[in-house]
Amino acid sequence: MSVNLSKIITSLRKEKGYTQEKLSEMLGVSTAAVSKWETGNSYPDIFLLPKIAEIFNVSVDYLFDYDSSVSKNVDKIISAAEALRKGGEIDEAISSLSRALVHYPNNDRLIFELAYHNFISSWHKNQDKRKEALKSAEKGFILAIQNTCDGKLAAKAYHFLTVIAVNQLDYDKAREYNSHVVGAEGIYPRVDKAIIDFRQFDNAKSLELSNKTLYEIITEYSLLETWRVNFFISHKEPDRAIFEAERAIIILDKFNENELFGNELSVFSESMALAYAMNSDYENCMLQLEKAVDYADKYDNSGCSGSDERASSVKSLLSLLGSDARKEYSPIRNTKRFAAILNK
Repeated sequence: MSVNLSKIITSLRKEKGYTQEKLSEMLGVSTAAVSKWETGNSYPDIFLLPKIAEIFNVSVDYLFDYDSSVSKNVDKIISAAEALRKGGEIDEAISSLSRALVHYPNNDRLIFELAYHNFISSWHKNQDKRKEALKSAEKGFILAIQNTCDGKLAAKAYHFLTVIAVNQLDYDKAREYNSHVVGAEGIYPRVDKAIIDFRQFDNAKSLELSNKTLYEIITEYSLLETWRVNFFISHKEPDRAIFEAERAIIILDKFNENELFGNELSVFSESMALAYAMNSDYENCMLQLEKAVDYADKYDNSGCSGSDERASSVKSLLSLLGSDARKEYSPIRNTKRFAAILNK
């Protein structure tokens, strides 16, 4: 057998995103066998070669003469189709992708691109032809999912299937497709779910559900921003920490109805105070500490803090301010103003 076979199998496996364990399961062999193939210590049984070729959507001949030409050709075909589409010749783009699939059947990227171009073409067609284009796109996206192990490509396909189902007013199907979407660049399944709710329910119900989603997104933003602020503080970049914390406070303050984000606001204010202390700007440090206590106090009094058995936000904050974890406050610890904060 070709000495390049080990490199070919390794390259194809990685291109598809398979692990050695996954490939071994698909072929009914041990993981150790696949590992030996890829290191060149042994070769697959000759009767396994057609199955290996089928899994990777290549010919047996291709396995013995791999030069990445298929991938390069597919790249060129897709680029040419995109150029045609952007030039207003979308039907020609669809025709070129259809012809390419005759030469490269079951190629997941070509299948996806053809479905995507059919989806785009539906925007410019009358009602009957639009339905036909969307039906073709739907079939294509489903076929792409069936033929790929690329998680990002599958996520995009499920996203477009969700959009098509919403357009068809089939909300159950839209929810099913959307449930399979894993967040990928440019894809937001939580937002798609909110849009489905908005389209399906009456104004009052849709607004209630969309508000719930909006607050969940803001909560996620707060968690991410907390990490970013702490990152800049730990890396001795107080100015960047101040900028991030200040921006978070502005955003959260707009959504702080019924003191819902009071605890988060308190945390960001204290983080700003810490960053100011790192800059030896103790006036602004004290201002932010006072705001932090104020936010925490309002949060506790609003009832949002939960069970009385849990430490209140104010108590937690004051405990932090008096601890060794905040040595940056040492220069102001003996001031009356700082003492007044600790006596809250």
